[in-house]
Amino acid sequence: MRFQSIGLLILACSSLGTAATIRKEIHIKAKSAAVWDAVRDFDNVDKRLVPGFVVEVKAENGGRYVTFANGSKVRELLVSVDDNLRRLVYAIADGSFKTYSASVQVFPEGKHGCLLVWIVDLLPNSFESYIKTQMDSAAMIMKDTLEKASRK
Repeated sequence: MRFQSIGLLILACSSLGTAATIRKEIHIKAKSAAVWDAVRDFDNVDKRLVPGFVVEVKAENGGRYVTFANGSKVRELLVSVDDNLRRLVYAIADGSFKTYSASVQVFPEGKHGCLLVWIVDLLPNSFESYIKTQMDSAAMIMKDTLEKASRK
């Protein structure tokens, strides 16, 4: 395993079959409280965060069934919501993943902006490229949706 230091962020890289980690940092021109309110609204991700990317959400038993625009469907479980840290954790509970855990955290940035950090850890590693591409698309929609909502 080799370690690479990038400022305060330390990334561990390994080819030994460990979980893939994908990290997205999204700078959003909206107040952190408003962004957090949308993020923590777990059952309305299709309306408040990524409309058009997620086309349907059905809430059920501490989780949600999510249908994506590409036709994919997954069951996601809400693991935790921490209002003090503005951090939400969820996991995919079925499908092709051996494990899939994700966190979304919102940090204030300046007077009128915030940083949204979205991290996904998953196995098998063969899904990394696909999930990264999906997260890239979702991140653009999320940024646009949240910034438009803040201008209303």
